[in-house]
Amino acid sequence: MYFCRVEDVATGVAGLCRGPAPNGVVTLACPVPVTFKAFLRGIAKKDRMFVIPVPYQPVLWGLRIAESLHLPLKFRSDSLIGPMNTDPSPDFSAFRACGFQPRAFL
Repeated sequence: MYFCRVEDVATGVAGLCRGPAPNGVVTLACPVPVTFKAFLRGIAKKDRMFVIPVPYQPVLWGLRIAESLHLPLKFRSDSLIGPMNTDPSPDFSAFRACGFQPRAFL
């Protein structure tokens, strides 16, 4: 997964607004990928954490069923779809041309 700090996104968008429009898609993210496990450890602020890998499809089905029943959830199915469908090799050339320098997420 490729993340970006909110402050860096704001700086990148401001830079894009000031300069000429780039051609194509601009990926505003740090080019250093982060595994989902490392992301969870980072937001939990723990070095040791027990993670059990689970296929996402049953979790997705459960979330969709709960949503169809209008159960109050803190986590929605679309929150799971995004991370499961990230671009495995995004093109960072456009943001480099704009001078965008994101910091590492973790």
